[in-house]
Amino acid sequence: MANIKKRSKNSVSIRVVVGHRIGKDGRRRPIVKMFTAETEAEAKYAALDYQLHHKDEDRREMTVREAVQGYIESKENVLSPSTIRADLSRLQNNFDGIGDVLLSKLTQAQVQNWVNSMARSLSAKSIANIYGLMSAAVSFYSDRRFTQTRLPRRVRKPYYVPTSDEVRKLLSECSGALYSAVCLAAFGSLRAGEACALTDKDIDWKDGVIRITKDMVNGPDMQWHITAMPKTDASYRAVRLPEAILGRFKGVEGELLGMNPNMLSKRFRTVANRCGLHEMSYHSLRHYFATELFTQGVAVNLVEKMGGWSRNSPVLQQIYIGVQDSELLKSYEVMTDHFGSVLDK
Repeated sequence: MANIKKRSKNSVSIRVVVGHRIGKDGRRRPIVKMFTAETEAEAKYAALDYQLHHKDEDRREMTVREAVQGYIESKENVLSPSTIRADLSRLQNNFDGIGDVLLSKLTQAQVQNWVNSMARSLSAKSIANIYGLMSAAVSFYSDRRFTQTRLPRRVRKPYYVPTSDEVRKLLSECSGALYSAVCLAAFGSLRAGEACALTDKDIDWKDGVIRITKDMVNGPDMQWHITAMPKTDASYRAVRLPEAILGRFKGVEGELLGMNPNMLSKRFRTVANRCGLHEMSYHSLRHYFATELFTQGVAVNLVEKMGGWSRNSPVLQQIYIGVQDSELLKSYEVMTDHFGSVLDK
């Protein structure tokens, strides 16, 4: 709304809020401009003309840090609390190189030097996530694009996949809620957040399944929250489990495990170390689940649906390739044994 103020007998000045900026404290600050003309109508027309033709100008005068802060705030009601927390952490820790540069002054060389400096201490995956946040924020507030930026190449390491013997050994040392949690991951492919978010209302006793519809995540306030959506759209699923596992939850009211993902991870790590399984993590039990299904000949698209992986998941594809390589080696052994027996004769 315009604030009208007469300066003299021959002119009228109006003060108009033409936009907002994100301050360093994270709060929205109004951008105010003064327009002066002989009449009130002319002053208002000048203000309207400015807003129509310069609506992006003030945004371009934001710093990179302000743009990223504003971008994160704009997504608060869309992204999960854990994603918001991760993005705020990236903004706080990884934007010293370009954070105070104005969007209109940011150059390709500055962006590349910033990426190069991060490459000395961060993984390629971390850098890709940080750069993606910056790129999305800058394009959100301006038309700037940095298409020539070279990011470090990711080196994909083989995923650790527990064996059935290792899973049995682990279970032999587990009890109570931890035993149930391990079963949910190894035989149902539940993520830690999905398992911790389960309540008795999620069990369909008639069909013998657990319905995955939510997640437990750590938000920007460092508190654990139940979100009404799992990690991805593909994560919505019904998991069929043996009666021996489902039966452990009969009579339970409220949360099935009674712990958050951090507590689960710590308890799991303690038992795994005691068993000498130092490479095993709770999440690696999902890899075990997928490997066992692939070994039994289940198609990739079905494993995706059963385990809640997104379509063409790189993780699942790599696990599948690992199973195929293992089967290929077995085939070579059969072939060489057969041909060796022919030569012996």
